[in-house]
Amino acid sequence: MDTLLPLHQMSREEKFRALDELWNDLYPNEEAMGSPVWHLNAIQETQQRYQAGLEVPMDLSEAEQELRTRLGR
Repeated sequence: MDTLLPLHQMSREEKFRALDELWNDLYPNEEAMGSPVWHLNAIQETQQRYQAGLEVPMDLSEAEQELRTRLGR
């Protein structure tokens, strides 16, 4: 079955709504989603760096700005 969405005609909000519906259909509950092993490893590594003073927390607006800068936006 081919289902095509008119992406070029959809607003950003409509696209996010469609994405949310797809995600909820793929993973109706958190248990079904699961996390890959590398994710736990990455969290543990970050926690170790934080405890060693090598990671500095930042608020969301700072993180967004840093990502925009890195991406040249």
